[in-house]
Amino acid sequence: MEPLILIYTFIFGTLIGSFLNVVVYRLPREESLSFPPSHCPTCNKRLQFYDLIPIISYLGLRGKCRNCGNRISIRYPIVEAITGILFLMTVYTFGLRLETIQYIFIIGMLIPIFLIDYEYYIIPDGLNMGIFLVAVFVVLIQIVTVEK
Repeated sequence: MEPLILIYTFIFGTLIGSFLNVVVYRLPREESLSFPPSHCPTCNKRLQFYDLIPIISYLGLRGKCRNCGNRISIRYPIVEAITGILFLMTVYTFGLRLETIQYIFIIGMLIPIFLIDYEYYIIPDGLNMGIFLVAVFVVLIQIVTVEK
C-alpha cells in the first residue's frame, strides 16, 4: 500500500472524527448538526477554521478555548485520533475496495453510537438507520455487479 494513501486516509479519518464529535455533542441534545457553526459551548464564540484542525488545534490551544479559556474535553482529540487510526487500519488491511468503504461508513456510525450510548444510555435511531442503509446499499451493489 502506498504510504501517501495511508497518510491521506489518516488525515481524512481525523476530519471525520472531528465531525463525529459534533454528532456526539449535538445529536442527544436534538441540535442541528449544521447550524450554528462550530462554537465554544461555554462562551458561544464561533470557532475559526484554524481552531478546527483535528488534533493540532487542541494541542496548539493547550486544550482551552481561544476566547474564554475554558477547558476543552480531551475526548475531542482522542475521538479524532482513534477515527484516523481505525480508518488507516481498515484501508491498510483491506485495500481500496468497495468493502473498505462500507467498513469505513460503519466505523463512522459505530463511534458516535458507542459514545452517545456510553454517556446518555441511548442509541439514536438515525445512526442505526445509517448502518442499515449502508448494508442495504452494499448488498444491492453486490447483486447488480455479480456476474451471471
